[in-house]
Amino acid sequence: ITKKIDCTTNQSALIEAYHASVSEDNIEFLLTGSCFGAYRFVQTEDDEGQPTVYQVQPKNQVVQISSDKTTNPNNRAKLVPRKITADRDYFLASLVSSFGNGLYLADLDIEMGADDSWAILYSRSSNGGATDVAIKGNAEPARNQVGVQIQNGAAAYVGGQNEGKASIEGVATGISMLGESTANIYGSLIINAELVGLGAFNGGSFQLSLSSGGKVSAPQAVNLNQGGQGFINS
Repeated sequence: ITKKIDCTTNQSALIEAYHASVSEDNIEFLLTGSCFGAYRFVQTEDDEGQPTVYQVQPKNQVVQISSDKTTNPNNRAKLVPRKITADRDYFLASLVSSFGNGLYLADLDIEMGADDSWAILYSRSSNGGATDVAIKGNAEPARNQVGVQIQNGAAAYVGGQNEGKASIEGVATGISMLGESTANIYGSLIINAELVGLGAFNGGSFQLSLSSGGKVSAPQAVNLNQGGQGFINS
């Protein structure tokens, strides 16, 4: 299923479209405008009328999200933080792929919320990729933030095909691999991190093949620990 989502007048349009199609095996969203992220969260109320929240957890579902270029080749959509209220207000844009799901992102900007731990998480044997995606950490985060976290047997591609389109900045760690996970990091991706550019721990590993436009910049550009592996090809 392919759905065109215009968030110009309704920033919740992506959330509504996903919840309407949550049982589908393969969904593609073509975005226009500035859309709320964290679309897997469901905001509701308990029997006493108090706000509560839970996350939708599909299995073996593939979600593709990119900018809608069918009518405007220069269109570039953006995912922004969404306010979620439970015991307090949380501001999240986080995107999650887990339990064998697939998440493929392309030609997007992601603005992280103050309560995000990561912009994109691949976990529990999931897979996917982020191509020409620009991630910006929050200016006043509640915790150290990670641009892309890949863990627990997941695998993902992160990189850029067009120079100046793929970046991870304003975060503590650019990309983190842990728990027998793997990443292929390539192309024109630019990482500017406050602590660690690429971190591989506890069996996490990565292949790094940047082009002339790509760069990893941080006090620790590469940190391998507790069985982490890194293979730098160029």
